[in-house]
Amino acid sequence: EACVLPVALGSMLNATGATQVYLLSSKAKCEELDKAGTEHVCLDENNLVPGLTKDRVKDALLKHGRPDAKPGWYFQQFLKLGVAL
Repeated sequence: EACVLPVALGSMLNATGATQVYLLSSKAKCEELDKAGTEHVCLDENNLVPGLTKDRVKDALLKHGRPDAKPGWYFQQFLKLGVAL
């Protein structure tokens, strides 16, 4: 499966006049994206907010009786909040 992110990043940079884009992703995905040659900074999502990982969010949801909840969605919300603080 081809990654469309390099094309999307290039279009975003051209359209906005920005010189850099910050991406939050897994370490493996960051390594893949870094090879794409686009102007970006990729940050490992599991090292941005101390103690916050998708697995910890999943465990917390299970502990609080929410096995049907989507841990990835909650993780992203906490991650955005943590980075903003």
